[in-house]
Amino acid sequence: KARENATPMIRAIPTLFLREGRPRLASKRLFRIRPLRTTHELQCRSLFEWFWKNQNTADIDDLVNIAKNHRQEGKPDLALDVAKRALSLGFERWGSRPDAHPNLMWVWLELGSSQSSLGMVDESDESLRHALALAEQTLGENHPQIAYILEHQGVSLMRQGRFTEAYDKFKSGLDLLLTHVEPASAEEDGRSRGRSSAETRSLQREELDSLFHNMIAALFQLGKFNECDAHYREYFSRFEDSFAEDLETARFQNNWALVLQQIGKLDDAENLFVESMRIREVTLGLDHPALIGSLSNLAQFSVQHRNDFEKANDYFQKALRIAENVLPPWHPTALQEKLNYSFCLRKQARYQDAITILRQALKKSRMTAENFHLTILCSNELAALLHQTGLLKESESIFSGVVEQLLAVPNVGATPLMPALLEALTNLAELFAQQGEVAKAVDARNLIKQITPAHK
Repeated sequence: KARENATPMIRAIPTLFLREGRPRLASKRLFRIRPLRTTHELQCRSLFEWFWKNQNTADIDDLVNIAKNHRQEGKPDLALDVAKRALSLGFERWGSRPDAHPNLMWVWLELGSSQSSLGMVDESDESLRHALALAEQTLGENHPQIAYILEHQGVSLMRQGRFTEAYDKFKSGLDLLLTHVEPASAEEDGRSRGRSSAETRSLQREELDSLFHNMIAALFQLGKFNECDAHYREYFSRFEDSFAEDLETARFQNNWALVLQQIGKLDDAENLFVESMRIREVTLGLDHPALIGSLSNLAQFSVQHRNDFEKANDYFQKALRIAENVLPPWHPTALQEKLNYSFCLRKQARYQDAITILRQALKKSRMTAENFHLTILCSNELAALLHQTGLLKESESIFSGVVEQLLAVPNVGATPLMPALLEALTNLAELFAQQGEVAKAVDARNLIKQITPAHK
């Protein structure tokens, strides 16, 4: 109802500012609308982008907003182009030094984040270093915005598999933010900005929760599950009064359950999984895609810790029904669930069912930057199942295709794709040897040694 009443204002205000030759104000009004759903809103955004690009009147802040919007929509290539335009414009105005003007810190941040999403490791590290140095120089080392840049650096390091360094970044950012969230200062700050103290605490919690979840993800990758549990208990104790039956609490419970099952606290983990799913069902309904993750976690828990395949199959089938109803077949979540279900079927020796699931997933999938990794994992699993069932030539063909695609990825050894490449090459060497093609088997093994000198 409120959105319908706001529609005339949504249309009128940005258009009015644009007609008056004030595209920056038009942008600020437009980018306050979250999310952009209507055709008119999308047309407005396209019009603004055209206006800035072709009339050369783009403001750097506007370009940063556009880059950020593209990045959050999963379009890092477009974000990178816009961020480069912003940097070029900044250099024209203020000179070509990386720290020529304070506004460049946000340009460097968007540039580095986009480069990180595209696997441009060295370029991303350099851009994010410029952003941090300029922010510390301009704002001071203890300003809360420093935590935001540290989080972006941590995300970039996570993508490179540098989990210890990523953890240090997230932890530093979290500790910095925690010094700014004392109750008294929160209320004072809230009144100073015209917000209630509750609204201020809510905004602070969003920023803190983001850093906290990323920090836990880094520790989880390092296998430090007891440390994860300790962090969860400390964080929950500190903010216990602000937890309610909402989606953030459901996410918190779900992720904590993943940790608890790793350290053998199975009953506590199962209770948190169930409670997390209950909150999501009540909040979102029974067919929302957010339920897919809860169902999948319960399914995998049933297999790994209860050996209850009947219950696991039921959970997976519910998850897949939701995915088929509300998501396109190439969506990463849909692919992930089919891959997870294939693992479950394989453990039950239902190889043909697993092969069928993966064939359907790959047939309907579209190779995009967003689902590239999952498509590779599905291909490897399908090829492994075909190998196991005696279809050697088809298995060889799929593994060869995976190797070809991954070797074309720049600096693949520094990406999370490396284990998939090693798996495909190892299986190829075994397939070649099994079929008597000794020379090809030796070539595959030599390639493994070449790309991983420490590989045994």
